[in-house]
Amino acid sequence: MKVWEWTGQVWKEKQNQPSVIYILQQQNAQLAQEIAKNKLKHHESMQQLQEQIAQLALQIAAKGGR
Repeated sequence: MKVWEWTGQVWKEKQNQPSVIYILQQQNAQLAQEIAKNKLKHHESMQQLQEQIAQLALQIAAKGGR
């Protein structure tokens, strides 16, 4: 096999493989989605906690603070 044939073969094989940069970009996109989901969940749970605290405060106030 001549050198140019070999380099052509390697080049063809490389074209068929996803690049490392592409793979990393895909992984980063997935991580960004996970982080966004977690932030949303955190925000929602914080809102629920605030609502529960407000309700408890109302119940305590209704009982005259005892």
